[in-house]
Amino acid sequence: MTTITRQDLNFGQVVADVLCEFLEVAVHLILYVREVYPVGIFQKRKKYNVPVQSLEVPAP
Repeated sequence: MTTITRQDLNFGQVVADVLCEFLEVAVHLILYVREVYPVGIFQKRKKYNVPVQSLEVPAP
């Protein structure tokens, strides 16, 4: 396993990662609030120290 140092990450990668995480949480929130899927398949998790609802991802 490789350790990633601060020098290995550039600004664009960090911004892209944060944006992807935000969009994932936003989509899950919309699906939860609109009750597109049953409430039972969502798990309560914390993202950036804020409680959010996230879809359970089945193990392959």
